[in-house]
Amino acid sequence: MEALMSTTMREYGLTWEVGDEDVLLDMSALQVYPTQLADESDLSSRPRRYRDYFAVRNGAGRYVQLTDSETSCAGPQIRFVTVVKETETSPCAMG
Repeated sequence: MEALMSTTMREYGLTWEVGDEDVLLDMSALQVYPTQLADESDLSSRPRRYRDYFAVRNGAGRYVQLTDSETSCAGPQIRFVTVVKETETSPCAMG
């Protein structure tokens, strides 16, 4: 999960375009928290395809947003992510 989260979040670099404005992100201190297997109650609230995967894990990453945006204020942010593995032999993918 750390590799997937780091790659995805770092693709934004230090800017992330939201609408007509640029939001500055500091990814230098990105922290990714261990994943947990999704339980039945979590999976039941998701689209059907999540119940068909070999494994579903939930996790979170923390980073710092340097400027305000339409949806959040500057400061520490958390992004919740889901990592799925379709079959036992397939690579993981972030949702």
